[in-house]
Amino acid sequence: MTNKIESVDWHEPFAVFLELLLNPVGIEVLSEIQVMSKPPRADILLLRNVGPHTEEQRQRLCDAVRDSEANHIFIEFKYSETITEAHLAKAPAYGIFYRESKKLKSSEVDTFIVSSKTPSSKLIEDAGYRWAEEGVLRSEIPVFRMTPIISLNDLPNTPHNLLFKVFASKLKQKRLAFDKIKDRRADVMSGELSALIIGLQKIMLSKEFEMATETITSEEIKRIGMAWAERMMQDIPVEKRLEGVPLEERLKGVPLEERLKGVPLEELLKGVPAGDILAAIEGRLNEDISGEDLSKLLRKKSGRNR
Repeated sequence: MTNKIESVDWHEPFAVFLELLLNPVGIEVLSEIQVMSKPPRADILLLRNVGPHTEEQRQRLCDAVRDSEANHIFIEFKYSETITEAHLAKAPAYGIFYRESKKLKSSEVDTFIVSSKTPSSKLIEDAGYRWAEEGVLRSEIPVFRMTPIISLNDLPNTPHNLLFKVFASKLKQKRLAFDKIKDRRADVMSGELSALIIGLQKIMLSKEFEMATETITSEEIKRIGMAWAERMMQDIPVEKRLEGVPLEERLKGVPLEERLKGVPLEELLKGVPAGDILAAIEGRLNEDISGEDLSKLLRKKSGRNR
């Protein structure tokens, strides 16, 4: 199968993916940024943060970006395009114009190109790039020095890189990333992000979406993911779904009367001091109320003491 799905504008789901991943830890994600007081607008993302990245934020950012000390980080994302020298020259210009329009210092703005495809060896050589670390290219030529390249195919499979590597172009890298991030869903994924990831997996790895002709948005991808997750859940036994879920979480929203329905009276009264039982009976006898109301009171007392 091919990995190129023409009906998806990959910049949009990538932007939504970063919003859902990073906004919860205090990194603001903006797309289609106006880099000057007037057009042009850049088809890139801006990550804004106050101060150095916290450890929690670093766990959600890929290599190179996580080590940036800038408060404003531009990311130009290339999914189906192969990087050219024109891209390398244009990307830092966005950062420069933005910096000047906002009156920021050069140290406050960084720019990265994140590429699904591995850049060609000719481009690497001609633009003076070298592999500074696994998956990260940096150039010593002044015009390109401001634009490190992050190659998603070549990033190491460390936990903080895996969420980004689902956008890699190589099928093997995608499959590995999707397989491994299942272990991270509990600690970083909201319901929306999880649905988006599942939808991306279904679209990127399934042949049935190759011939899609209508434009697929991030909302549609999330709907696909949610529907797929619901179908999968139906095949999992209830006890398996609840495995590891604390009792108080299972009972959230269940009224006390429902929780105690069918429990024998002697079980309800276990652990309730005899004095409390007698006091309740005496109080209700004095008020001359029905046995049904007395039973409710005993159930409530039992529920508080259990």
